[in-house]
Amino acid sequence: MSCIQKNGSAALALAIVLFGSSAQSQSIPLNKSLHELIQSFVQLPALDRPSAERLLGTKLRLVQREIFYSYAVDNILLNDVRITHAEYVEARPEGSGRDFLRLELRGRCFSIGKMLREYPSLQLRQQPSVDSPDPEYAWVEETAWGTLAFVFGANDPQNCLRSVAMRAKSSGAPSSN
Repeated sequence: MSCIQKNGSAALALAIVLFGSSAQSQSIPLNKSLHELIQSFVQLPALDRPSAERLLGTKLRLVQREIFYSYAVDNILLNDVRITHAEYVEARPEGSGRDFLRLELRGRCFSIGKMLREYPSLQLRQQPSVDSPDPEYAWVEETAWGTLAFVFGANDPQNCLRSVAMRAKSSGAPSSN
């Protein structure tokens, strides 16, 4: 091994120690479409963090531990869109059934028309607030599994989907932290 290779390896190791690994900035590829991912979730008997991690293809990191536990991961690449931020929230006390998953999206535009074709029973539940600097509206579908919410920006001329939130009617067993 040459001196340059040794020094380059040492410099990389030092950079990782000082600044951390860059793994978080790299995309986590997931060979599914957004619709397939949502369908995978609604086929679960209950929504819990281990199942969310399995379906998202990565471990979620703890980001908040107060009134509720919040776990998150950034930058998951689906076949048709990028999940810029995925957040799983465990309600306190554990097992209260208020856990939910939220996926923030960027990239390909999913219009309200497309979402209504895929989820024909969507109903408008949240009108944009006039006071909000970035108003949103939400279309919601109640299913036997739970609730799916699709959020769109009111100021977006293309009416593109911004995020998806899911809450099962039942949550899984409490997970250990």
